[in-house]
Amino acid sequence: EVVPTVPTVRWTAPDVEDAEIVVEPDGGEPWSVAVDTDTPDGAFTTMVLGLKAAHAYTLTVQARTTDGVRSSEPLALTTGPPPTELPRITVEATDPDAMHRGYVITGLLNPPAAVILDSDGDYVWWYQPATLSGVVRTIVSHDGQSILLGGVNLDFAESAPILRVRYDGLELGTLDIPHRHHDFTELPDGTVAALTDDGRTVEGVEVRGDRLVELSPDGTLRTVYSVWTDHEFSPEDAGWTGPGGIIGWPHANYVEYRAADDSYNVSFLHLDGIAHIDRGTGEQRWFLGGADSTLTDAEGSAAFFDGQHGLQQLDDSLIVFVNGAGATDSRAVEVSIDPEAGRATPTWSYWPDPSLGSPVLGDVHRFDDGNTLVTFSFAGEIHEVTPDGVPIWTLSSELGGALSFVRFAERLQP
Repeated sequence: EVVPTVPTVRWTAPDVEDAEIVVEPDGGEPWSVAVDTDTPDGAFTTMVLGLKAAHAYTLTVQARTTDGVRSSEPLALTTGPPPTELPRITVEATDPDAMHRGYVITGLLNPPAAVILDSDGDYVWWYQPATLSGVVRTIVSHDGQSILLGGVNLDFAESAPILRVRYDGLELGTLDIPHRHHDFTELPDGTVAALTDDGRTVEGVEVRGDRLVELSPDGTLRTVYSVWTDHEFSPEDAGWTGPGGIIGWPHANYVEYRAADDSYNVSFLHLDGIAHIDRGTGEQRWFLGGADSTLTDAEGSAAFFDGQHGLQQLDDSLIVFVNGAGATDSRAVEVSIDPEAGRATPTWSYWPDPSLGSPVLGDVHRFDDGNTLVTFSFAGEIHEVTPDGVPIWTLSSELGGALSFVRFAERLQP
């Protein structure tokens, strides 16, 4: 597999102190890519990331050596086109100065693919796995050297591996976490946290609950949390019936790691709530939403969500993608939280106009300036909106091009 937007530049020079590759797009502004010069033999290799598909570029190596600055001859190249089966992407920017430029890292359900798009809606990277029926999560590894991607596994299969792929398309291997499903994330030390099934028999019926596990870089697998610890199965909470009459409950579908307090947030769809879990002890510190909520508003209500997926915890609030009970009432909401007081208060929401529906998936990302990226996965749209809820950038995938969870990166180069 070769990704024709990722050229590998190889060159040699003696006594190099530092170096960069200057990238000049045809008709665009140049930028530079730093080169790792920590090599003993004066031979250097760098993958250049972020190039648009089917575009012309000129690359020039500039190196500072003990003898002064040296430059290579310019290398002209044209990147290859994306596969024809990938959906066409369009972008509308109503306020280019206020929008955030960078890269959208996501997956496609049909055709199954992991993709990276730039702010103009151009494909800059893709990978089409032969073994997945859809890509639900795509992330860049913490060391910036590879991409991790995985499917959803709604059939309770024992094996649902996470694939690790290099930017040039070389598959580096798999992480096989038994009964993994939906979502995973990587911690700074390379540990991978994932949602898995946790089956129990309740009154003669097999019920698949959920647990959160960690796979460390040395291969050690440990359980962090099981939903059975704090929540009791009720037939009304059953999500769906799988193969052999197995009941799926409570449908964990999203996991976020927070380095600030070494904790996890896990969304449970059919509990209409989110668990905040201490990573070290496995204790559920609080639960937001639904009948099991430990936080309520001033009227004692915890009806904050009617089905939810993507989330992000801020300093004293959570922003959450709410799927909604109807066909076209998906939205993003922000809820302030005070766990010590047991209080939660809705403070912000974004309802698109015209309305959109994403009955599954969906994601959110809050920027430091208060703008919010809202992904309506099944509608194939991503909106960047201001704190006042005004859309300033919209990415749209053609009909049928459903998007999955989203990560945003200002740059790709390690």
